[in-house]
Amino acid sequence: MNKSKLVRKAIREKIISYRKTLKETKNARNLSPSARESWSDTSRNRAESMILALETEISKLKESLENLPKEDSVSSEKIVLWSLVNLKLGNGEMNILLVPEGMGGKKEKNIRFISTESPLGKIITGKKAGFTFLLNRKKGVVLLVV
Repeated sequence: MNKSKLVRKAIREKIISYRKTLKETKNARNLSPSARESWSDTSRNRAESMILALETEISKLKESLENLPKEDSVSSEKIVLWSLVNLKLGNGEMNILLVPEGMGGKKEKNIRFISTESPLGKIITGKKAGFTFLLNRKKGVVLLVV
C-alpha cells in the first residue's frame, strides 16, 4: 500500500475543490456592489475575506505537498507523522494515517486520515503496537504500526 500516493491524491483533490470555490467566490465578489454603489452591503468585504482565506489554505496545501515524503520512508515502531496504524476501537478495526493538522477528516479506500491534533492523534502519537487507550468511553488497542 503506497501511503504517499493516497495522501498526494487527497491533497490534490482538496486543492482542486478550493480552487473551484475560489473561482466562484471571485465571481460573486465581482458581481457585488462596491462601497460607492451600496453603503450597507458587506457582501463584497465578506467575499474578499473568503478569497484571502482560500488562497492561504491553497498555499498551505501546496507546501504540505512539497514537504510530503517522496516515498513510504517513514518506518518506526513508534507512531509518528505519516504512520499508517491499524487499531481496534470498540468492536471494530480501522486503518488510520496520521497526517498534519488541517489534512484530517478524509477517507481514502479503507484508510482514514487523522490529524496529529485530533483527540485520537494526540492519544496515539509516540505510542507503539500493543498500546491500549480509552476514547469516548471505548477501549482501543494499537494493533500494528507501519
